[in-house]
Amino acid sequence: MGYTTSSIVKTRPSPPFSQSLPAVETQSSTTLPPPLSYDEKKYTELFLKDQIQIWIFVGGYISIAIVSAIILPRIFHQLSWYHIVVIYTIAPVLAFCNAYGQTGRVILHGKQATEYGASSH
Repeated sequence: MGYTTSSIVKTRPSPPFSQSLPAVETQSSTTLPPPLSYDEKKYTELFLKDQIQIWIFVGGYISIAIVSAIILPRIFHQLSWYHIVVIYTIAPVLAFCNAYGQTGRVILHGKQATEYGASSH
């Protein structure tokens, strides 16, 4: 028990605001980042160009919702079709909140290993 407690105390991350803030330098904060190279510009352009069109996304989401509203009540008799419709209506909001919260955690702690309870030995 003592070994476990001491190892938890040693490996526990410090609170994000316990460290002192660095001094702000006025001259270094006004410098611009170096310009992107030709390759980096092409990579960025290619990455931003290849996106799923919104009508494909919405059509796929609605079709999966319809199939789920038909099939799931047949598998789970306690569910009705309107339960599934409510779930598919609320799910994007919850997914956005989860992604927003996880992003804040990564920014504050600076590491992604602690996401969703992943343990580091």
